Amino acid sequence: SLWSENDQYNDLKIEFEAGIVLRLPVADYGFVADGEWHELVIPLSDLVDLGADLSTVTRPFVLSGGSVNVGARLVVDNLYLE
Repeated sequence: SLWSENDQYNDLKIEFEAGIVLRLPVADYGFVADGEWHELVIPLSDLVDLGADLSTVTRPFVLSGGSVNVGARLVVDNLYLE
């Protein structure tokens, strides 16, 4: 789940490295920085369809994006890979 009220996070991506590096826009999974909590579910099948080799996962979850202003908040909760 992600929360932010700062629209600078609307271009946020989740990086997943498994043979290749995938950068998935969190907006594609329902996130918008509107001051509400958004539960994101990213099916592993989406990663495989994009070319990930799940037997070689080296970085399962990295947040990436452009720079944001000092004090901008992004809150992460209930993070797990199953």
